[in-house]
Amino acid sequence: MKMKHLMPLALAVQAAFFASIQAAATAIPSGFAMPAGTVDTSKPGFLARPYQTTSTPAGNLAWTEDQLAGLHGANTADLTGADANGYFNVATVVNWNITQGATVDTFAPADLFPGITDPAAVNFSEEVLTYIQFPTAGTYTLGVNSDDGFSVAAANLNPKDRFTAITVGQFNSTRGAGDTTFDVSVSQAGIYPFRLVYWQVGGGASLSWFSVVTNADTTVTSVLINDLSTPGALAAYSKATIGPPYIASLAHNPTGFTLTIKDDVSALAAASLHLKLNGADIAVATSKAGPVTTVSYTSPALVPAGVNNTLDISFNDDATPPHAESTSLSYVEPSYSAMPADAALTATDVDTTQSGFLYRLSQIDSAAFGVLGANVAHAEAQLAGLLINPGTGNPYPSIALSGTQPDGSFTLSGVINFSVGGADLGSFPSDTAFPGLPADAGDNMAGEIITYLDLKAGFYSFGVNCADGFRVTASSNPYDALGTTLGIYDFRSIPKETQFGVAVQNAGIYPIRLVFFRQGAMADNGGGNAELEFYTVNKDGSKVLVNDPVNPTAVKAYWKRKAAFAPFVKYAGPTSFVSPFTGPDVGFPGVNVVLSDGSASTIDPATASLSIDGSTVAATKTSLNGLTTLAFTPTGLQLPRSVHGGKVSFGLTGGSQVLLTKNWSFNLLRNYVLPAPLFFEDFESTPTSQDLGTAPAVPDGWVAENHTGVQDDTLDPTDLNSDFYLGWVVVDKSFNIGKDTGVSAFTPQVLNGVTFAEDTNPLLVNHYMRAESDSRQNGPPGQIQYVTTKSYDLTGKTGIVVAFDSAYEKNQDDIVGLEVSTDGGTTYGPVFYFLQDGTDSQGVPDIIRDGLGNIDVATTLNTSYSDVARYTDSNNVLVGGTFGFFLKAPITPALAPYIEARVNDDGTESKRVELYRVAQADNKSNVKFRFIQAGTSSWYWAIDNWGIYSVPSVVGPTVPGPLSVALQAGKVVVSWPGTGTLQSASTVVGANWQDVQNAASPFSVTPSGTDTQFYRLRQ
Repeated sequence: MKMKHLMPLALAVQAAFFASIQAAATAIPSGFAMPAGTVDTSKPGFLARPYQTTSTPAGNLAWTEDQLAGLHGANTADLTGADANGYFNVATVVNWNITQGATVDTFAPADLFPGITDPAAVNFSEEVLTYIQFPTAGTYTLGVNSDDGFSVAAANLNPKDRFTAITVGQFNSTRGAGDTTFDVSVSQAGIYPFRLVYWQVGGGASLSWFSVVTNADTTVTSVLINDLSTPGALAAYSKATIGPPYIASLAHNPTGFTLTIKDDVSALAAASLHLKLNGADIAVATSKAGPVTTVSYTSPALVPAGVNNTLDISFNDDATPPHAESTSLSYVEPSYSAMPADAALTATDVDTTQSGFLYRLSQIDSAAFGVLGANVAHAEAQLAGLLINPGTGNPYPSIALSGTQPDGSFTLSGVINFSVGGADLGSFPSDTAFPGLPADAGDNMAGEIITYLDLKAGFYSFGVNCADGFRVTASSNPYDALGTTLGIYDFRSIPKETQFGVAVQNAGIYPIRLVFFRQGAMADNGGGNAELEFYTVNKDGSKVLVNDPVNPTAVKAYWKRKAAFAPFVKYAGPTSFVSPFTGPDVGFPGVNVVLSDGSASTIDPATASLSIDGSTVAATKTSLNGLTTLAFTPTGLQLPRSVHGGKVSFGLTGGSQVLLTKNWSFNLLRNYVLPAPLFFEDFESTPTSQDLGTAPAVPDGWVAENHTGVQDDTLDPTDLNSDFYLGWVVVDKSFNIGKDTGVSAFTPQVLNGVTFAEDTNPLLVNHYMRAESDSRQNGPPGQIQYVTTKSYDLTGKTGIVVAFDSAYEKNQDDIVGLEVSTDGGTTYGPVFYFLQDGTDSQGVPDIIRDGLGNIDVATTLNTSYSDVARYTDSNNVLVGGTFGFFLKAPITPALAPYIEARVNDDGTESKRVELYRVAQADNKSNVKFRFIQAGTSSWYWAIDNWGIYSVPSVVGPTVPGPLSVALQAGKVVVSWPGTGTLQSASTVVGANWQDVQNAASPFSVTPSGTDTQFYRLRQ
């Protein structure tokens, strides 16, 4: 639930807001009305089916539907008294609370949720089925008060039929208890089937379902549906004598789809089933088990990602006369990876009698060294023994236990289903404890899993459920640091599922490496500890652990290789790839490359060389135990977000003239060294307005703007609710605003060799500028506050970098950002935007990604949320509600690299010294910057020591990538930062790459339903 400091006024305004966004009436087709006499009017009320899991909900309808379908674990709700299908008969009203007798909205004391008896229960949903009687034709206002979300739909003849249903009302997120009202219109009186789905994530839980009645004296009253003791209440019934078969599930992947149709009162007439895909008739295979008919379709070619597919389905039941059903469903295949064909091994290359995995763990003692910032690159350095303790200059020691293999690996013959202490977490029961973990503490973990998977030609949907992150790669040698990424989640999270698709062109045994990390408990951890599962997802949505010995659909895994291998790159740092996840405060001072000898050939260390950005560097070279290491630490400013090109070359011993070259792209170089600033603002010369009655101030030439709700119209700097804090304002450290103190606890914050610490070198000193939201009301209006700097003349200056000290705390309801204008404020482009990433006990991320980590910019920035700030503009229109509303930069896929992840409610994670390269400002004469903070009682942002610097050394050669892909308005949009030539090919095997003429980022192409196209960047 979105946690707030709510006040009665805020709640009243919020309730009024929910009513204010009521949409136009939804028309319910007359054909949805139940035939006369088919509803049993002697059975008033509802059927309610509870479903509770150990898996934490995502806080949305899609996840809840999967939970109700059993895809997120076994049902742990108390079904005592329910029927054989898990439904309770509720003959009264839907007026439920997690606490017996507590009230919901203004209604009478509530009953407990059916099947939920624990007042601390979380992670549950309720499916409610009923038939509502509308006594006359007309428009009716219905409403739901829920904590958290809900969806109400009207169906055709059978309330269970969610695929042909029409959604009439919805709150598809999480919230505290609040009303949502919605109008429905019926063209004829009658009884209509309805289905309500409710979900609860955490905190309070309550639900009421009502209609809004206008009384004879024109007063308006909310009346619970089926509260027949109250005049005007709508009657509801729980039973009908007809119930046609209905579509129960649709699962799809690029090889086709699986559809299930479930019989109810009547059964499917199999011969009547007819399907079309994208307008063309298709042949399907059907099978029936009990009441469920499974319909399968196999596509003759892989269905492209990002293309809208329309499936038309029609069938009759076996009733007399028959009931006809028809619907159109649309779906889009998400991005998927192509398994590198040259990675395939044969059955003779591995020992197929050695089932399972090689598993290696490293752990840094958090009691001795604290919880360290982490991501995949950090885990790779830790596993390589190259993660340096800045206090000693030596690698951090590992306290993990070792296995029996020479490198300390364990051999595991079973499955990957681990958790700290063996507690059941994720999608599968019977967890075992992480091998090698010395105690039940999961902080600072990094692990490596090596396996060889026996895969057929076709498509596989893999899944990893973990806390925190992971990366899965494939290569002919699984230890190759430059392997192809198949799936990734590179941020912190409570146990969270990431699915990613892999297209396999040829059958074979494929070497796979899975690296995972666990930083530590999140601020809103909700009991989630380190956990890891590795599995596949079948076309019908069922999940199967890789190497499950008792499931015939499980992918087989082997751990022992017999085939020889050539020399390879064992480690490439700071990182062997450019992660699409930005925001983790991780960086490294130098480049390290570790080369490994092959099984039958060795590297001549004298031939090894390292190039960065096209120039050979003087790397320190060492050789020991078959490993050759090249190390280079560049001087001057290094920015972690800057992408570099790396190349390592080496020859083989024994007189061989073979010279091997490996190229890769990397970022995460970090060395914060700045020259004297071109412009500097420490806010010391700006008055803080400590005297009451003096207007708050920002620096001369800076312009502040706000659209913020008034709570206390005094100008009291000691009262964060007062008008002193309506917008950005300069304050003094003596105000003792406690939340503005502190420095990140995860990564040392160092600038020009000096470490920040609150007691000796604080981030914020004397005067600084801040934007308050935490203590203030939810709105609308919330806290919408901008400040634009004066204009800077940067003519003749290159390598422009901005730096400032930042005390910030992320909340899932807010956005902060920095934009730049090079034309004096007419147009703006991005510098950064901070949004929440990482599922926690309060909900899901605001950054929307696919299984490869690519950000869907349009969905991320244009999705409307009730708890994102809004205000009434000069035209008396309520505006806002999306994160993108507050931006001046155009919302295109090109913004993806500028959207940074931050952790919800972590009071120290984002208290950092921030440095950003602003290439668009180089040599510009009229440059302005725009600070954004928009929230609803959602924390704060304070900055000090704002500076603009010219650092020509950071201009350097640029390298292409990374590519990001999104679907917008029916077009595939390919975008990338920096330089590079876009190329395309119809296949990656034996590809004939061709330049895409006149392609600039973002590049749009209209996809075909049958063609497959691959894209890459050439430098």
